[in-house]
Amino acid sequence: MRNRTRMYGGVTMVIFCTFMLLQATVSGHDSEEDDIKEDKHKPHINKKVSQCFRTKGNPFITIYCGLNSMVKIHKAIHGMHNENTTVCHPLENDCEEDVLNSIHYDWSHCMGSSHCVSSVGHSWLADCGNYSSYLEVEYECVPKKEVFDICEKFESTLTGHGYLKSPNYPKHYPIQQDCECYLKTDKKTQLTVTFFDLTLEMKNRNQCTDWLLLQSGDYDGKHKDLNCGQITMEEKKVTTDKNDLVVHLHTDRYANKTQTFEFKTSRKLKGFWLQFEAENNADIKIKCGKAETKQLQSLKPNIPKPDGSKDKSPYTLGGASSIGQSLAVISLLSLTWPLLIRL
Repeated sequence: MRNRTRMYGGVTMVIFCTFMLLQATVSGHDSEEDDIKEDKHKPHINKKVSQCFRTKGNPFITIYCGLNSMVKIHKAIHGMHNENTTVCHPLENDCEEDVLNSIHYDWSHCMGSSHCVSSVGHSWLADCGNYSSYLEVEYECVPKKEVFDICEKFESTLTGHGYLKSPNYPKHYPIQQDCECYLKTDKKTQLTVTFFDLTLEMKNRNQCTDWLLLQSGDYDGKHKDLNCGQITMEEKKVTTDKNDLVVHLHTDRYANKTQTFEFKTSRKLKGFWLQFEAENNADIKIKCGKAETKQLQSLKPNIPKPDGSKDKSPYTLGGASSIGQSLAVISLLSLTWPLLIRL
């Protein structure tokens, strides 16, 4: 009886310790967290979390949105205080460095998830002549109900902006899919697409295996933009020169779930998550669902170089790219592309 009591007591203690550990992780016990004043045009929860590098044990930050929301990271910085202090968040006159697209962090594993944990790194701040002392991340919690699956059949009218994702995102997308959405807004109103996160399999830098195609206007070659590989953290924005846009997703029959990209980094092939916006907060009609299989002829992907550039200005479909690449003038095998839907 005494041995059995000891056994039950040990189990109880394990359960209690596990519960306390989970509580600490979820609440960001080892980091400072604050809500940010909400933007009136984005009625979402905006947060920031920070942590010092010189902390007992392994310093980490916890990014948490909850089961009904998706994490969208806006900003990540390493900083160093110019005064003696024990706080772990930025102060006025701090020396800072942008680490949103740093090779030392993989924020892609956080994008689209309900929560994630990241260790706090340490970097040399050349402008300060010293090492960073803290990490701060600003992020937004986007409600899942606002993010539409490109392969689900639906039709709606949205005001100002909306979100699209691949099936199962942020998990691996299904094979052998062809799906598309048709977006249309007021005449003389442009649409802008911002890539939050995209990892689609590519054969090489000039050839896609799975791909996302943006097509606008009269559907000739100069109005096409092909995407695959890795595009993260708003590295790319595209603006249409017309008031409509087709977004087409194609996946092949191979279920490869990871791929190695620049700097020998291995990434999970999650699919994509993007935002579309209309000028002047105009209404956007959207219709999505399954589509006919399309074959690309020789259209090359338009992938921004991972150079850490802070220039996120959009380029125009049909015009010159602001990242120094011209859109290829190539057509699909079919000279006419019958759209899935017409509004």
